[in-house]
Amino acid sequence: MADFVKVSTLNDVPTGKMKGFVVSGRKILVANINGKLYAVSSECTHVKGPLDKGTLEKTVVTCPWHDSKFDVTTGAVINGPAKKEIQKFDLKVEGDDIFVKV
Repeated sequence: MADFVKVSTLNDVPTGKMKGFVVSGRKILVANINGKLYAVSSECTHVKGPLDKGTLEKTVVTCPWHDSKFDVTTGAVINGPAKKEIQKFDLKVEGDDIFVKV
């Protein structure tokens, strides 16, 4: 059964920013959208590009390799070449600590 694992603190992911983490061997992207945090896979489903090295505009992260776009609030593909959504992870905040369920 999956457990919540501490990945960071709120100071590491300011509003409008994102940051990549490795959690239990998985590459996770945490994005702060207007004070609400989201956790998704940090690997593009096209050819595993590093989404944490891409750009975040509003709720959309763009892969730096081939410009696939994903909504970090849902994991949905906004624009290809990727065709498969990225995995979304449960996230919780306790005090200043960020936890992701993997």
